[in-house]
Amino acid sequence: MVGKQLLFCIVSFVASTHFVLAQSDTLVPLADSVVVEIKNDTRFDDGRQLYKNDLSFLASAHTSGWGVQVRKGYNLDLFNKLYWSVGFSTIKHSKEVKISPFEGDAKGYVFGKKNTLSVLRGTFGYQKMLFEREEYKGVEVGFNLSGGFSLGLVKPVYLELQEPFVNGSSQGISIQAYDENKHSQIQIRGRAPFVYGINQIEFYPGLHLKAAVNIQYSAVDKSIRAVETGIVLDGFYKKVPIMAFSNNQQLFLNLFVSWQFGKKYTK
Repeated sequence: MVGKQLLFCIVSFVASTHFVLAQSDTLVPLADSVVVEIKNDTRFDDGRQLYKNDLSFLASAHTSGWGVQVRKGYNLDLFNKLYWSVGFSTIKHSKEVKISPFEGDAKGYVFGKKNTLSVLRGTFGYQKMLFEREEYKGVEVGFNLSGGFSLGLVKPVYLELQEPFVNGSSQGISIQAYDENKHSQIQIRGRAPFVYGINQIEFYPGLHLKAAVNIQYSAVDKSIRAVETGIVLDGFYKKVPIMAFSNNQQLFLNLFVSWQFGKKYTK
């Protein structure tokens, strides 16, 4: 009985093997055609593989200044990403009005401006893909939410001041930090070089929150080309004294748009 079962198994194996070999002339060309079709699919240069991380640079314009940022992203899966970034941004007071001086070589200034405010940001964020790109030259839409530490750099504004006339002649030009109690507009010739006051910078620690929509449009999947737009809120531990004759703020809310360029990596 056992011998008959063994013989039946051997015969069945040989028959099935013969059938597969007989069909190989049909199956192999079919498999080859599938591989060729995949290789010839040029919608995405790498078959939309999942990249592990990316590195990008962002240049931004917002409602009270400009900024730059370096961002490092880590993909959790195709739809979710964590990232950190380091950035720099300028922030102006809403009441600033630039005045152009009469003398050609003098620099424009803002009357009443006591200090400039720049911000260093360290950010941690999360990005969620909302709409995946499906076609060649399509777009990918994501939403990101981030926040972190802000460090305000508050630098005194220095101006070139015309010294009083004595016996019909000017006594020259002096460079001084603007003081609303001492300097009238008629004395101001223009803004002094930026380096003045760097050694007097004061630090204002704070926090920031940001929400944005990210639209990627790169035709090459491993490259990052995107526009990001949203809202950012910076808050400092006390009011920042930017202007002399206007109410100063502790919170700064801005709309922004950023242009993002970078590359994705598999390692």
